[in-house]
Amino acid sequence: MNNDLLLNNILNNIGMCIFWKDINRRFLGANKSFLNYYDFTLHNIIGKTDEDMNWHIDPEPFKKEEEKVIKEGYYVKNLQGTCIIKGQMRYIIANKFPLYDNCNNIIGLWGYFRDNTKEILKLNNLANEAMTDSLTKLSNRRGLDNELLYYEESYKNNNIDFVLFFFDIDKFKIFNDNYGHDIGDEVLVSVSKSLLKSFNSTAIIARQGGDEFIVVKQFKNKQEIEIYKNMIQDAFNSISILNHPEIKINCSIGNAIYSEVLSIEKLIKLADYRMYEIKRERNIERL
Repeated sequence: MNNDLLLNNILNNIGMCIFWKDINRRFLGANKSFLNYYDFTLHNIIGKTDEDMNWHIDPEPFKKEEEKVIKEGYYVKNLQGTCIIKGQMRYIIANKFPLYDNCNNIIGLWGYFRDNTKEILKLNNLANEAMTDSLTKLSNRRGLDNELLYYEESYKNNNIDFVLFFFDIDKFKIFNDNYGHDIGDEVLVSVSKSLLKSFNSTAIIARQGGDEFIVVKQFKNKQEIEIYKNMIQDAFNSISILNHPEIKINCSIGNAIYSEVLSIEKLIKLADYRMYEIKRERNIERL
């Protein structure tokens, strides 16, 4: 049997998420489990670093350990951390090792990780189901509160600011009354899927309750905030409901930056207030 074929079969049928990078920590490849976990293709990651992918709320611990692997031949074993996966924060355990050429020179690294979210939540007397909205499979408010603590910690440790978008579906109650709750649920699920398609593993996406949603995203400059706001609006504009082509979904969006208030509670309240102000300006009643 061809050795390359054998290796390829092993990599793509093993349960661990395996990846390999060059000397500059840029992805060279990954196995099927890795790509499925993030819902990415190889094209999405090749040539990029973890920081480029924006899937770590705090990328520094991973970056420092990988630099030690490449520069010192260090072995990373059972490094615990967090990662944004399909709009939710997950806990992972990673192992990383030097990648050598035929002359025993380090030319990169390879590694693998597994998800241990259930174990971490269990240790904290929590259940994954208690942190997830049963309809949309996004984080619920309880899950969001837990995730926001990590963003707050990253701000305090690394001065990485973040924005919280608070938005809901305009006139959703009237919409529900006209079409029924089954179609209303379909709309909520469609909204969640469209948001995930737009942000994937770069932002936390939560269903606050009812027709209210929240997106949390770190940013480097304030110009990015308008881009993210447009991404949310575009996500709504792209929604189509099966057998109801006449249905058009609109939303009202408010946002607040953590450094404005330095409080999670105030952050949510300010974004909510600004959303309400936008509704008032557009003469849309909050139902």
